[in-house]
Amino acid sequence: MERFRVALSGDFRRADGSPSYPMFDLGPLRADPRVEIAYVDPVDGHMPAERLAGFDALILLVPRFDAGSIPADGRLGIVARFGVGYDSVDVGACTAAGIAVAITPDGVRRPVAVAIVTYLLALAGRVMVKDRIVRAGPAAWPQRNDHMGLGLTTRTFAQLGVGNIGLETLRLLQPFGMRLIAHDPYVDPAAAEALGVEMVGIDRLFREADFLSVSVPLNPETRGIVNGDRLRTMKPTAFLINTARGPVVDQPALVRALTEGWISGAGCAGPTSASPASAPPTSAPCRRSRPAGRRPAWSTAPCSTIPSGRRASRRWPAASGSAGCGSESPAPRSAMSWRQVVGRPLQRPWTAGCAARSG
Repeated sequence: MERFRVALSGDFRRADGSPSYPMFDLGPLRADPRVEIAYVDPVDGHMPAERLAGFDALILLVPRFDAGSIPADGRLGIVARFGVGYDSVDVGACTAAGIAVAITPDGVRRPVAVAIVTYLLALAGRVMVKDRIVRAGPAAWPQRNDHMGLGLTTRTFAQLGVGNIGLETLRLLQPFGMRLIAHDPYVDPAAAEALGVEMVGIDRLFREADFLSVSVPLNPETRGIVNGDRLRTMKPTAFLINTARGPVVDQPALVRALTEGWISGAGCAGPTSASPASAPPTSAPCRRSRPAGRRPAWSTAPCSTIPSGRRASRRWPAASGSAGCGSESPAPRSAMSWRQVVGRPLQRPWTAGCAARSG
């Protein structure tokens, strides 16, 4: 009997052959005598059709799968994305070829929601700048009094997108004593209201947020949805958290918002483009326009492309003419260990966007 053949995109393993994600248990597949698995390496970030010939299924991590990836033998029946979001798969081409496309929302819902809460606590507590103060030695320790952070009780947490991840985040925040508001043009209001979340318009969401979290899919309607016009309406004490695809945020506008003090800081988990060369210049001066007594939060965090658990067909408010920034496709794994900025620097030029990480 011919076995069911499963291909995994080559980025599931490292250069030395060890698994990129040891916790991804392939044991059930390997143990089934009816199943054969193999790795197929991408070519220039795309899955090659000729190497997928003879496979029944593909488990896809970062590479793109488009019309040129469909093998001519017609055997491939399903492409399963390891994560959520369909922006790396040409769904139309798959539909025309009779190939099913699947995602794994339950696999990322809790981890990404936890990441959002982690950003929230790090930004509120000025954790990154405190880390630098500690590492600088005793002479710098008196500076800690300038970075006490702020409490979360009664602060307003605003969630843009109340899908799989957004709703889980709001659940996790229940014990924090925060005011919870959200915007989503397609969510069932009852689901949010059951958690004590007030549904509001998008403009009000930006105006009233102390912390604004973005969990939307990347599509033509959401590209650049966090733009300069909306960032200007935020409180100068507010923070932005983006764990959706990078291009939902207009990066040049975010750079300006941080350098000119429109907002207090940002935590971004996804690069806005596929190349560090597209990042803004790193020598822009920091304009310290902020309320007296406040200190900016600045630090670095490794980037990852973490999609949101939303359907791409949903409609979102227009991005008010804001230009998008970067490619819609996820960055290759080799380009995803970049330095990402969280907020503005302390008495030093601001390092904007994703620059090469130094270790």
